[in-house]
Parts: sequence; C-alpha cells; structure tokens
Amino acid sequence: MADQTSTTSFLAYHYPALQAGPFVIEQEMLMPAGLSANEVKIPAAKQYFVVSGERFYIAPDQVFAVFPPKDSEGDYAGCLPHIELKRSTLPWERRATKEKNSDLTSTRMPWLALLLVSENDIERKDVVPLSIQPAAYISKYGLTQEPVSLQQTEEINILECKKEYLDTLVTVPDDWKLLSHVRKVVKKDGVAMANIPAERAVVVSRKMPEAGNSYTVHLVSLEERYQDGKFVHKTDAQQMDWLVSLYSWRFTSIGNQNYKPDALALSRLKAAANAASGLKKEHFNKIHEVLSKNLARYGSAPLFRSSDRFKAYLKEENLYPDEIDTILTEPALACFRYEAGTLRSLLNNLNAGPLKLALPQTNEENKAVSTYLDLGSVPLSHHLRAGGHTVSWYRGPFVAFDAAFEDDRGKLLTHQHADELIQFNKDTGLLDMTYAAAWELGRLMFINEPKLVQQLQLWKQENNFDELLEQQRREYAHLTGFIAQPKNESLPAPIVNFLLQSFRFINFPFNYLVPDNRMLPKESLRFFRVDEIWLRSFLYGVISVGERISFQKTGNIIDSIRTELMEQIRSVIEEKDYYTNEEKAVYGILLNSDAVAGWPALQVEAYNTSNGKKKQIALLHKGYLSENVALCLFYGRMDQVVFYLPMGASHFGFDLGKGGYSKIATDGKTEITPFTSNIINATSLSTQMAVNNAGSFAVELLHKQDMVTFEIH
Repeated sequence: MADQTSTTSFLAYHYPALQAGPFVIEQEMLMPAGLSANEVKIPAAKQYFVVSGERFYIAPDQVFAVFPPKDSEGDYAGCLPHIELKRSTLPWERRATKEKNSDLTSTRMPWLALLLVSENDIERKDVVPLSIQPAAYISKYGLTQEPVSLQQTEEINILECKKEYLDTLVTVPDDWKLLSHVRKVVKKDGVAMANIPAERAVVVSRKMPEAGNSYTVHLVSLEERYQDGKFVHKTDAQQMDWLVSLYSWRFTSIGNQNYKPDALALSRLKAAANAASGLKKEHFNKIHEVLSKNLARYGSAPLFRSSDRFKAYLKEENLYPDEIDTILTEPALACFRYEAGTLRSLLNNLNAGPLKLALPQTNEENKAVSTYLDLGSVPLSHHLRAGGHTVSWYRGPFVAFDAAFEDDRGKLLTHQHADELIQFNKDTGLLDMTYAAAWELGRLMFINEPKLVQQLQLWKQENNFDELLEQQRREYAHLTGFIAQPKNESLPAPIVNFLLQSFRFINFPFNYLVPDNRMLPKESLRFFRVDEIWLRSFLYGVISVGERISFQKTGNIIDSIRTELMEQIRSVIEEKDYYTNEEKAVYGILLNSDAVAGWPALQVEAYNTSNGKKKQIALLHKGYLSENVALCLFYGRMDQVVFYLPMGASHFGFDLGKGGYSKIATDGKTEITPFTSNIINATSLSTQMAVNNAGSFAVELLHKQDMVTFEIH
C-alpha cells in the first residue's frame, strides 16, 4: 500500500520564522578612535517593515480538509470536529496572548481555535452571528492596526456570544496547545498522494456533537485575547462578547438509529433470508419483495430516524401489520440500519459497474444498438457542416471495462484530417464520430497553447528544411556544398510534456471523457480501460497543427512519446515489484461520490489476483475532474479495487461506551473513562493518556478506518 512507503509524523507545532505584525530593524555604527580622535558614533538607521498574513478570514484554498465533511449527515457522536490547513505555520503566525513570548522554550499558544455551535445555541441566543467593520473589532480589543495587510475587507464575520457560554469553551488556555498540531508526510508517494500537502496544520474542537442536532463549526481568532493565562472579556451591557469567525462549515449529527430501505439494505436482507428457514424466511422474502418494488418505483429510499417510524412505514405497505413487531426482529432491523454520510457507508453504497449505458431489455431488433452501448458509445446530436441535423455515435477514451472490440474496428488510414477518421456503422445506420472528435479535440487543445504552437511550427520548419537538404544531398552527392548536417529529431521539451500529460487526460473537457452524465451518476464507481486508438487520434490532431510532416514521422513521434512513458512505468514496476502487464493496456476507475470531496486524502489501490497470486498494480495517475469526481489510471487489468484512509488522515474521536470513552489498559482490559459533558478537558485527558505534547495527544485520538474492497468479475 502507499501508506507502507509513506509515513506521517505528528509534530506539536511549527513556528514561523517571524510572527505577523510590524517590525523595525535598527542599525548603529561606532567608528573606533584613531591616534588623537575620539570614538565616532554614527546615528542609528531604522528600517520598518510588516509581516502580513491572515487575520480576519481564511481563504477556502488554504483549507485542505474538514471533518465532519461539509454539509454532511452522519453519526458523529464521539468525534471531535477538526480542520486541516495547507500552511503548517498558520495557527502560530499570530499571538494569542497579550504578552510577547519571551521564553522560546515554552510551547506557544495558537491563535486559532474551533468553536462548535449548535442550532440550539443560536435559538437560545447564546451565539448570534453578525457582520461588523474590522476597525470596530480592532478598537474594542486594542489590537495593532497594521499599516500594510494582504487582506483588505470592509466587513468581517463575528460571533456575539454570552459570557457564560464562552467561559465553558475558552477559559482553559492549555487545552488549545494540545488541540493544534502539524502532520508531516515523509517519503510521500508522488502519484497516490500528490494532492496531500507535505505539511499541514490541524486545529481540533473541544466540543463533541450530539445526536439529533445540526451544527456550524467556526474557526475563530484568539489573537491577543489571553493575558496572564486568562481569557480577556470585553462584554457589553447584555454580557455579550465577540469572536471573529475566519471560516465555517455545517453538518448534521443524526445518531445511529436510522433506517433506510436502499439497495444495499435489500441485498443484506436477501442474504439473511437465504440463511433463514421456515416462517422467518417467508417474512424476510415478503419484506424484500415489497420494498424492492418501492425502490424501483421511486428511485430512492426514504430515511427513517427511529425503528418505530420504520415499522410504521412497513405497516403502511401492508407488510403483516398485525405481526410487524414479531417479524421485524433485530436481525432484520440490522439489515436496514443506515450509517448516513460516513466514509464506509458512502463507499459501501456505491453503484459499481462498467462505464456504459444499458438498454432495459435487449432483443434482436436493438442488438446492434446494444452492441454499441456496451462499448461505452452514446448517440449524440450532430449538426452537419452543410446545415443538416442527425444523430451520431460518440465514445470517449474510456471503453467499458468488459467491452470487446471487433477485429476491424478503428483502423487508422491517415491523420491528415478529422473527416478521414469518420466511420459509418451499417448495422445502426449512423456515423461514428469517435476518432474524428478525438482528432479535433487534440487540435483545439493544442491551439489553445500559443507558445507551444510556435515551438512546434519552428521545429517543423527546421525539420522539413533538413529533409529537403538531405534529399538534395542524395541527388547531388558529387557536390561538396551538400554535406550532411546533424538533424534535431527530438521535439522541444514543453511539447513532450504536453503530450505526456495527454496520456493522463489532464485538463481534458469532462464531456469528452464521459459523454453522458447517466454513465456516471451520483454515488457511483465505474471501471474502464483506455482506448489506445482514441488516444492516438488525439495525438495526431495535436501534431497536425502547423505545417504538414510525413505520416511516418508523426507515427514515430507518438511511438517515442509512448516509449518514454513506458520506461517510466517499467522502472516503477521493477522497483516495487508490481503486477506485470502483459497486454500493456491501461485500465482505470471513475468515482463520483461525496467521499471524494469529504475525504481528500482517500487512497485507491488496484490488485490482480489471477494465477492465485495477489499483486498490486502500478498507479499511473490520480486526478480530480471536479470536487466530487476522481480519476485513477492503472497499468494493468484489475479484479480488485481497495479504498482506504491512511492513519495519518483519520479523524479524531472516542469509542463511546457506557457514557465514556474506551481505552485499553496496560493489563489488556478495557477501561471506561466517563464524560461529564460533551466538552472535553484536553489537559486532563492528556494526563490520563500519559502524553505531554499535541503531537502524541493527536495520535491517541486517531480513529482507525476500515478498508472497503470491490471485487470485479
């Protein structure tokens, strides 16, 4: 696994070289005395400068991840919300205390903290969100007015909080030192973990969410709000105080007693029915039959937030209403228990299959159409050049995983023009524009890079001139003026990089990759293999820009680029003993899920288990086509795909039980430490856990994540 070669270190802090604020450099010079002269003192020279940084808001591009995920629903009881920031020094770039840190050996208190605000808090007016001018906040709390700032804003978001409410959250300054730390990735995998920052700061909340409530998490500023170890209040007549909210997100904690009759639940019920016997088997099958019809009729399943509501729903469907409590036993209820928006639940409920559309029913009349759909092709509206209108086939570079090409499909005769790549399918009576569209796309994407076009044009002119000289040298070999000159056969490096990116489909228009949104619906996983002919057509279109060169030379260029890519792949395979791809084909997956946006550190691995051996397949590329869509390319056919979250990216929390959190004692027995409220005392907990800094405290709070495996048949 990628996590075996990469390691995440947990550090207590990462201090910046200079904290934000105004500074002055003062220089004074003394000229030593000569034989008779006195010592000369030159007046001091001063240089003023300001270290600017975030103060009143955090830009979204500075946030790597949040937990619980933004706008999610789930059983988050026992977890501690947290935010991961891409700049690892950010929580320590300003001072939380009025006093300047004179003792650099002591741990500085971070100026950022997380405040968990529930809807009940807002309804009780414990917290009131407002917007004010920055000058009003600076004046009220006596902050330094920075003459230069990177963040100019007319209004800032604040939380107006009751004094007693704030006292329950911010009066223990040592807690904040334990609830901010840094994660540093060592030996980072450049492909699988390309999107994960090498270092990131993490800020954790003191307050845990409770079931049945919606929350807003605020990243708040504590800049110079502490003095002599105490939080400084500046309350008004109503005993209300202010905190600046720099960033916020929402989520809902719905508890663990939720039931949903979706496809996954029905499959679990079917398995339970097969294992049962007698009257129980009959009851389970009856429930499965009725709920399957409902799911097919409405397309989505309702969510019930208690077993009583779920039973009432079954009674409405006339499922043995008089005996519902008898037949809906705990094993049946367990089949329908819904985990909501947890990572495991999202992955387990994915709609997995090949990347293609399917007809509801295939017969002899639509067999030809079904054959095309099985390849991953779709019929699209086609406006003809002469002004007419028709429907033509198009398929992206991703062919359905289980598709089989015909022997004569896709043979390329020339690359000079897109029209020469148009095919006609006599079985369906429609044009196939697949390779022609790929050729045009390559040409259009390359034309959008004017500097590269200029370099390619210059290279072609030099190459064509060299070929003309070579031809004349052969014809007039007796003339000494025609001496063979060394030719530059290699393309310029920027063009080579552009072509290499094409093999990873970087910056491609999404509708060219997935021509119909129904092929990749929400919460789905699709398997495919890359069509090499589509890719070559694209590359022919790229190289067609500018002057013409010979067909053979174009083919040689594409072959050399592919050879260079294969050499890179081969070195990785040999180094890590990956699966050897005999067919030299590229396979991949497309994942459209909230898991992509909610867990950006999610890892994907593919395996081949043929011949009784399980070998990992080399990951060529992992990219993001949108916030919720991830693309992964593997060098070889896989029959198993594994999703997991590395320990270094897990969320924080406790395994709650009997009113407290579980911890394995030294004698191997489980100890239960009770919670008196949903607000933790980090200082007290760290003492119980025998840890002395934020890094080791964070390791103790990590939740182990499950792996989710998909078998491909």
